[in-house]
Amino acid sequence: MMVMNNSDVRWLIMNAENSVPMSILVIDDDESLCTIVKMHLSGEFPDANIEVLHNAEDAIRKIDETHYDILLVDMNLGKGKSGVDIIKHTRSKTRYNCRFIIITAHSDEFSFKAEADDYLKKPFDVYELSEIIKKQFDLLQE
Repeated sequence: MMVMNNSDVRWLIMNAENSVPMSILVIDDDESLCTIVKMHLSGEFPDANIEVLHNAEDAIRKIDETHYDILLVDMNLGKGKSGVDIIKHTRSKTRYNCRFIIITAHSDEFSFKAEADDYLKKPFDVYELSEIIKKQFDLLQE
C-alpha cells in the first residue's frame, strides 16, 4: 500500500487539471533496473506515458519522433554513444523542451558536463527518483 504525504496529494491535485499526461523516457542498458524503474513510476504516475530503451542510438531515433517531458538517462550505455551524446543531440533541437535527469555510478560532475537538470547516483532510491521527477515536471510547467 502506498502512503501519500500532504505534498504528494497537493502535487496530484495541482497536476490533475493538466490535460496532457507526463511522458518519460528511461534510457539505460541495465534491463533489470529499467524494469524496476518503470514498474515504480507506473505506480507513482499512473497516467504517465513511460517508455524504456537500452541504447543511445535507439533513444536518439525515438526522441526525433516523439516528445518527452522527462528523459532519465544513464551516462554509461556501453558500446556506442553515451548519455552525454543523447543530451547534446536533444538540446540541439530548438523545438525540444524537456528536463534531463542523469543516473550514474559516477560523481555528479557528469551532470554538469552534460547540462543535465538533475542527477541520481546509483544505487538510488526509487522514491527519491519520484520526487526529482515531480520537481522537474513542475519546473517544466512554469
